[in-house]
Amino acid sequence: MKQIIFLGYRFISKSTLFESHSRREIYEFIFQNPGIHLRGIASAMNMELGTVRHHLDQLERFGQVTKIHSGGFLRYYPPGY
Repeated sequence: MKQIIFLGYRFISKSTLFESHSRREIYEFIFQNPGIHLRGIASAMNMELGTVRHHLDQLERFGQVTKIHSGGFLRYYPPGY
């Protein structure tokens, strides 16, 4: 367990979800651009696809974004959009 903490891995919970600056920025970006897809987010925010995917997975896991398959893309929306 000490090795995991040393490598920078952290347990993510609903209360710590937005402690990540990048995750908060992605969340806000989706609210401003509903229906955007993964590559659109990564390109607009100048972030790696894997990083964006990880943060989106966490946001979806805690119900902060919704993803919908549309037009050959996986698009992200605010919940209830």
